[in-house]
Amino acid sequence: MSYRSLAAACCLIMALTPVTAFAATETTTPTKPTETTKPSDPMPIPVPIPITVTPAQGKPGTKVVASGCHPPRGTSAAIDFDSDVSQGVAKGVVKNVKPGRYDVTLFCHVMGSLPKEGHATFTVLGTESPAPPAPPVSSPGKQVAKVPSGAPETGGGALGD
Repeated sequence: MSYRSLAAACCLIMALTPVTAFAATETTTPTKPTETTKPSDPMPIPVPIPITVTPAQGKPGTKVVASGCHPPRGTSAAIDFDSDVSQGVAKGVVKNVKPGRYDVTLFCHVMGSLPKEGHATFTVLGTESPAPPAPPVSSPGKQVAKVPSGAPETGGGALGD
């Protein structure tokens, strides 16, 4: 056998040795997880609730109140809600956004109870001033060039004269 063949045989044996050793290892069955390795509980699905947004529409700068649960936390792309919820309602101000309809969401969660979530729609009105009223329609002009005066003449009244 030549040195080249011997070197190739050695490389082949060394390449296959780890695979053979790995295949010969004993597999173990996983143990049950203990209380310390328990996966966290999944987040519960929020309970849907009806909410009210007052007023239902407004221009930028309008004050808005959302209510429906306690303590509320409001979110919307159109309304900037305060973090103060001491009154049990979410108070906010309409942002300077493009006129249109926007979703308002109210979240409520008290420890020990299921979270609650409600949705409503708020309409942002445009800030442009309304168009001026159309001018009043003037009364139509005279229909004939000369307006008749006096009683209408109907003729003599005799037939066949």
